[in-house]
Amino acid sequence: MPCAPVNGGTGACRRRGILGLLIAETSYESTNFLLNMLAHIYEQAYVGNMTSTTVLEAIAEPTRRRILDAIRDGERSVGDLVEIIGMHQPGISRHLKVLRDAGLVEVRRDAQRRLYRLRAQPLMELDQWLEPYRLEWSNRLDNLERHLERTADGGLVRFERFLAYPIQEVWAAITLPERLGDWWPPMAAEITVDLREGGRIVFEWPDLDFPTMEFEITRVEAPTLLEHKHTSPGSWMRWELEETDEGTRLLATYSVPDIDMAIDRGDVVGLHYSLDRLDPALSGNPVGWDNDAFQKLLATYAQERLGNS
Repeated sequence: MPCAPVNGGTGACRRRGILGLLIAETSYESTNFLLNMLAHIYEQAYVGNMTSTTVLEAIAEPTRRRILDAIRDGERSVGDLVEIIGMHQPGISRHLKVLRDAGLVEVRRDAQRRLYRLRAQPLMELDQWLEPYRLEWSNRLDNLERHLERTADGGLVRFERFLAYPIQEVWAAITLPERLGDWWPPMAAEITVDLREGGRIVFEWPDLDFPTMEFEITRVEAPTLLEHKHTSPGSWMRWELEETDEGTRLLATYSVPDIDMAIDRGDVVGLHYSLDRLDPALSGNPVGWDNDAFQKLLATYAQERLGNS
């Protein structure tokens, strides 16, 4: 994608990209959302003509999960469940019907009573289907643990990339405005770089009413080290480049006063995803910002945060 200097200058570049502002307010009590999302996948990929209510749709509702917990160890009547759950009888009956439709509950008559018991087979099938997803989440969280370090002062986020390009090429990609526009910003940006200590890296958004991002450069040792402040007070970034036999090792370190807030705001996730776009940009085939891929990565960080909350 060609990039022309702005106003005839040499230090700024306007890059046209995918427009849109990614403002994400992430809730970390997201069990129901994740279950409903998996329910759709499960229904399309696995259920076929089994039932009109899938297992995941049934257990996505918290009250129905409590009912399953209540009958896990033995049969219960509707009256028993009313007392245990603390809900009126018609409500319990409606939830039991959904669970029966999903094949999760069986019922038998005992004189004038109906006794409900758990039918475990659908849950076993669901567990088998979820196994590859469980392994994927585990692997992703293990990877996150390797580069998220929580400290008394906040946290350090480290991203390491091994790039099959000369160190000067990688240095240019992280310091030249026309190269930065290929991989860092999520939208069209006018980028200015004054590459000296005390200079500024500036991102302006010509197509959006959005605040200018401006970073003060605190250290430059071309082509191996660039350090600058970041948007949050007290935060900074360091880019370390090391020449290797195969190309260049890049270590990006992001220091933040509050690592959870940085995840909440999307700062950490945005940097991670931008770095995923660096290699294609170096190859001469930059890829646009994919909001779906960004949201999946955001969900992975949300799971990591849950594990540390």
